[in-house]
Amino acid sequence: MKKQLIITIAAIALLSSCTSNKRKVEKGAIMEGFVETIHVEPSKKTIPLSFFADSVSYIRLETTAKSLIGKIDKIVFKSGLIFIMDKKITKSLYIFDMKGKLVTKIYKQGNGPGEYVRMRDFVVDSNRKVIEIYDDKRKSMLAYDYDGNFIGEHKIDLLCRSIIRLGNGNYLAHINKMINKRGDELINYDIIQVSSSSEILSVFFPFDPAAKVTNVSYDLANVFKMDGMQIIISKLFMNYVYQYDKERLIAKYLFDYGKYGIPYPYDEINSEIARELIFNKSDYAFAHDITAMTQTHLYFTFAYQDFRNNQMAGIFDLKGNTTVTFKSIYNDIDDGVFNTPVCSYNGKFVSVLEAHDLLSSSKKIHSGSDLDIIIKSGLNANDNPILMFTSLKSEK
Repeated sequence: MKKQLIITIAAIALLSSCTSNKRKVEKGAIMEGFVETIHVEPSKKTIPLSFFADSVSYIRLETTAKSLIGKIDKIVFKSGLIFIMDKKITKSLYIFDMKGKLVTKIYKQGNGPGEYVRMRDFVVDSNRKVIEIYDDKRKSMLAYDYDGNFIGEHKIDLLCRSIIRLGNGNYLAHINKMINKRGDELINYDIIQVSSSSEILSVFFPFDPAAKVTNVSYDLANVFKMDGMQIIISKLFMNYVYQYDKERLIAKYLFDYGKYGIPYPYDEINSEIARELIFNKSDYAFAHDITAMTQTHLYFTFAYQDFRNNQMAGIFDLKGNTTVTFKSIYNDIDDGVFNTPVCSYNGKFVSVLEAHDLLSSSKKIHSGSDLDIIIKSGLNANDNPILMFTSLKSEK
C-alpha cells in the first residue's frame, strides 16, 4: 500500500474572547504526515463474517421499567462500564455493567440547577469518574458522578453537534457549520478546540456561512471516532481522514475511490453539488464514514451511485494493508444477525442488535450458541438491544 506525504497549513483566525476584547487564537495547526491510502472499489458481493472474524460474544442489556432504552445514539466503554445515550426518546443516559445490569440512569431534563434542557452529547472522564453531558441549548457541560449525582456546570459557549474531551481537560467540538459568535465576531470554523473556561484555543476547517444554503452541506454522521486515546476525524466528502495530536491535525488516511471518485476538490463542493450527489443518482462513490476502529482494522461505510439506497461497506486491514469492500455480511459463525459496528471495545467491533430482529431470525441460529441461549431465556420483541462483540482474526 502506497504512502504519501501531505503538508497543509490550516488557518489561524482572529476571534473575539468571551468579552468584547479581541484576541488572536495563538495555536493554529499544521496538518502533515505519511498517509495510508485506502483503495475503495464498490462491490455488490456478500461476504461471510468468518472472512475477518473468528468468534462473537454478546451482552444482553437488562430490560426493566427504569432501564428501557428508546434508541441508542452513542455507546462509550470506560471504567469497566457501558455508557449509553438516548438523546431523543427517553432523553437519558444509562450506565450498565459488563454483564448488562443497570447501574445508574441519569434523567435530569429541565431548566433548574443540575438539569439539562437538551442532551446533545456526553463525555466520560474515567480518571475523575465523572460524566459530562453537553446541553446545546445552554452551551454548557453538566457534570455528574457515576451514581448520577450532579457535581457542577461550566459553559463552553459553543453550539456544536458533538464533542469529545481531550486528555488535557480541553474539548474538541464539531460545529457542523452551525452559527457561533463571540461578541460581534463570527466563528466560522467547523472543528474547534475549546477550554473548560470557554476559551477558544485552535480552529480547523473554515467555512463560509453565506454558502451554507441547505443542510446537505453538513456532515451527516459523527466526525469523531476514538480507539483508546487515538482520535480520528472524518468529514463528509473529504477523502482525507485526520488524527488529532497535540493541537494539530495530522493527515492519517486517504480514501482513494479511483475512477469512482467525485471529480471535485473538497473545497469546491458547495450546497448545490452536495445536494445533487445526495438526492440524485450518480456514478460516484463517496461519503465514507468510519464507524469503528481497532489497532488493526477500520470498518467504514460509503455510498455508491445512490446515497440513500445503495450504502456499501469495507474493512481496511492495517497490518496487511488490504481493503475488502462488500454490500452485506452474513453471520456464518452462529447464523445470527450482523449489523454495522458502531464502536469498538478491547479490539472487538461492537454492533447493536434489536431484539425483534433476533426473534425473527431465531429459527436458523445455532442451537446451544450464546445467542440461542439469550433468545430462549425469555427475550421479547420490545426488550432492550443486545450488544454483539466481534473478535477480529488479527487481533489475537
